[in-house]
Amino acid sequence: MKLTRFRLGHMPEMEALMKDRPELRERSQLRKVEFVSVYFDEETFLAAVKSLEEFKKDMPEESQGFASHRGEKLQTHFHLAPHAIGAITGPAGAAWPYQLVTHLLAELQHAFPPSTFSLETNTPVTQISRSSSPKPHPYTLTTPRGPLSARHIVHTTNGYISTLVPGLAGRIFPVRGQMTAQGPGARFPFRPSLEKPQHSWLFNYANGGFDYLTQLPHSNTPQSDGELMLGGGLAATHHRGVDEVGVARDDA
Repeated sequence: MKLTRFRLGHMPEMEALMKDRPELRERSQLRKVEFVSVYFDEETFLAAVKSLEEFKKDMPEESQGFASHRGEKLQTHFHLAPHAIGAITGPAGAAWPYQLVTHLLAELQHAFPPSTFSLETNTPVTQISRSSSPKPHPYTLTTPRGPLSARHIVHTTNGYISTLVPGLAGRIFPVRGQMTAQGPGARFPFRPSLEKPQHSWLFNYANGGFDYLTQLPHSNTPQSDGELMLGGGLAATHHRGVDEVGVARDDA
């Protein structure tokens, strides 16, 4: 429950971050959406509905806004194909993480002098060690440009974390994903904006695979024009995605 509350708390914190920052919201495209998790076989959908019922029973306040759907509404409201069995919906959020992070880093560079905030690009940390004796900066970070001392370390390495924290080897590892950007076409029924966002989609299949889809908001800037960002397909790849596990390179 603690982890669920932590994850659900992300959106309010992100909304607070955007307060009085219209440029940051425009660049990051942060928006509230309704997620639609779609199922195409009865067994998988019923298992998801059971999980939803347990979620509502255990966490009635946090589960408000979550619901299950089946029948004609799948086609009339969500515009799904006739072979969709059911869907689960709930509140969610979407954003462009790269633009969000780089804009915040630019704000910090502007707000603080170099002696207080320094952004060291092209400086990978290759090793972390900790002193056994008490000192103000117990951590030593090894880089190609020399060592750095630190009091605290925040890891943003995602799938690369086991390189620096060996204890996580075999528990967290990189998986190469696939993502496409597709024009929606004139007949696509949704035209979202930052002020009026729509849906984010998850398509679940009986073989355990899934695809995910979100639509970029239409913007007055050249950043986006409603493109459909479709990714996933791991279970449909060679050897059901096993060849993608452990792949840390984005250029191959």
